[in-house]
Amino acid sequence: METWVAVVIGTVLIAGTFLGVLLIVLITRQDNWRAEQLRRRGVKVQARVIEVEESQGNAEWGEKGDWGIRYQFRDPQTGQEQTGWDYLTGIPHQPLRAGEIAVVVYLPEKPWVSGLVCNCLVADIRA
Repeated sequence: METWVAVVIGTVLIAGTFLGVLLIVLITRQDNWRAEQLRRRGVKVQARVIEVEESQGNAEWGEKGDWGIRYQFRDPQTGQEQTGWDYLTGIPHQPLRAGEIAVVVYLPEKPWVSGLVCNCLVADIRA
């Protein structure tokens, strides 16, 4: 009975580890696809910063400087408002403030796919 339980627990741990690694690979591939599509076919547009949130990071290791930026822009083709969220990393000071204008890149055929221009192209984030 104890051997059976150990085999089940071991199998669950191995399967969980495999699924975790698979999830990380899929998320990385999706993010790479997004960045590549925005580089190739993205259209620049000005966006209003709605929210800036600093990641707490790992305080024990001194990790700071990761910022979540939520923004809103109007799709010029449809006139509809689109909201996006992107991250800036390795910046020790707050890069943007709510209400400021930033430049984003979006896909015209999929305007919900967007990102801050500095993460997609070599460019300044401010409009």
